Amino acid sequence: LHDNNNDKALDAMTEATRQMPGHAGTEVALGWSRVIVGDGAGAEATFRKAIEMDRNFAESHGGLAVALIMQNRTEEAQKMLKAADRLDPANFGSVYGKALLLRMDGRSELAQGLINRALERAPVTGVNPLLENVRKYYLARTGKPWQ
Repeated sequence: LHDNNNDKALDAMTEATRQMPGHAGTEVALGWSRVIVGDGAGAEATFRKAIEMDRNFAESHGGLAVALIMQNRTEEAQKMLKAADRLDPANFGSVYGKALLLRMDGRSELAQGLINRALERAPVTGVNPLLENVRKYYLARTGKPWQ
């Protein structure tokens, strides 16, 4: 996906889900891959499958909200955001979905602040914040530090 080789990336993620049937996290990764390539309907189906596998995984609900927003189904998306937040208020899918809704409402600055705060948090205790991983990736890809 990072190299814009989307077909190959989707094939690899699909194969990963085939190799690990019933693993909601792998299904969620495939869902996000579909979000990245702009396949809202495919992402929706994938996130729904992940929810069937594990109803308590917040990222599945947050990702589904994003897929619904991509399809302009904001009312349904709001319900999924609430479900995701009840499971884990810090889940990134929900944060991203809320930022998308804010942008759609013309509040881009507020949306960017929401994303920035999410990137500055560590996903779990003892792990680098997400932004640190972005910086490392950018440096490895470009040879230049993230500004």
